[in-house]
Amino acid sequence: MRQSALKASIPDRDPMANISEIKGETASIDLVVKVISINQKEANTKKGPMKYYYGIIGDQTGTIPFTAWSMASSVRAGDVLELKNCTVKLYNERARVYVESKSQVILRPGEDLEVKRTYPSLKVKELSLRDPYVTVEGIVREIKERPYNGKEKSGTLYFGYLEDDTGSIRLNAFDVKLKEGQGVRIKGARVSEYNNRLRISLNDKTETETIKLSISQVPKVYDLCELDSPVSGIATSGFVVSAGEKGGLVMRCPECRKTPEGDSCPDHPEAKLIKDYFIFFTIDDGTGTIQCTAGKDQIDGIMKMAGGEALEEMASRDPFLRELKQNLLGRLAQVTGEVIRSRNGLSFRTSSINIPDSESIDKMVRAYADEMEV
Repeated sequence: MRQSALKASIPDRDPMANISEIKGETASIDLVVKVISINQKEANTKKGPMKYYYGIIGDQTGTIPFTAWSMASSVRAGDVLELKNCTVKLYNERARVYVESKSQVILRPGEDLEVKRTYPSLKVKELSLRDPYVTVEGIVREIKERPYNGKEKSGTLYFGYLEDDTGSIRLNAFDVKLKEGQGVRIKGARVSEYNNRLRISLNDKTETETIKLSISQVPKVYDLCELDSPVSGIATSGFVVSAGEKGGLVMRCPECRKTPEGDSCPDHPEAKLIKDYFIFFTIDDGTGTIQCTAGKDQIDGIMKMAGGEALEEMASRDPFLRELKQNLLGRLAQVTGEVIRSRNGLSFRTSSINIPDSESIDKMVRAYADEMEV
């Protein structure tokens, strides 16, 4: 049963409510709003495939996400709408406006509405698609630049990562010059997902402020149950409970890191393919499991080999994967890297793997015991 405290209290004296008045769930609400963003998606329902719309709407008091099962396809971002008899429900613990078959959507052509932009202030690891625009702080890492040519304008793209004390996320800044190691506060950064990873984007209209910021060099180690978003700079640990049958040598494009089926990359035909190695394994920490992928550099560390030639020589022998698995199975592994979204859920792409020795494990156990006593 839903708690009555979740019900929004909308004054009877004002039939048109403001977004700032929405404090929880309500069965019926009328709003005059401006469409900030709108997207379309198809869902399978009992009645068959149906299209629905989702995005952000706003008024002079704030913004809120919406889902519309009944809306004209002609509605565009920037339109002012009068929404009648809509429902407010909590989705992922956040209020969302639902436009249903019982609702009315009235377009107000020629009208404009000044919108007060409100963005939740979140840590990197808290970012998800449920909050498409956010305020985030962090330090710029691995920044690079290149020219871009768009349909409407051309300019310079600065791309890299934004790192805070919870993780890091890919960053695209269009015509906003960012410097390596610079601390920034970004208001109105757009969160999206590309190639199964989250990223944030900003442009010259996004509010960006340089700030002083320091981050601990000791990464926070997360339980597997805490990994819920595809972000980078994550550290976790667990016992290796299985190692996949697939693995070994692959030929990879040095430009895009893809593994083409033929002798050359279709996107970079001039690039000479390079040898790479990989293995899949699964770790379990008692709170959950996750499948990890290790590449050549991580395999080198696991097998304690000096260089690539030794790896190639060993990989050419049939027992290669078996020997590698023997060095992993049943061991406690500390891994860092990025969480990515795969067909079967979240998986982990490692950038480093550490197999602690007995002394290190004893220290970890004592530290954990001390923490539990506190």
